[in-house]
Amino acid sequence: MIFEIQAIRFRSSDQSPEVLDRLTYDVPDLEAAKRKAKNLVMTVSWRSEADGFRILSHDGFVLDMWRVGEDNAD
Repeated sequence: MIFEIQAIRFRSSDQSPEVLDRLTYDVPDLEAAKRKAKNLVMTVSWRSEADGFRILSHDGFVLDMWRVGEDNAD
């Protein structure tokens, strides 16, 4: 399955997510996409100003969102 992982920052004015970068991966399932996204944090591929990530399906639906420091990206 193809997933898009977006590095996002939350605007201080309204906490709306702003996309900083996007990467596309072909992985077996959502759990594999979550692992891939978590492994990107603080690597060369990760934007240092990013607050978290968002995972989208190939047709643009948000499947998961995670902020650095939160424990909800299983």
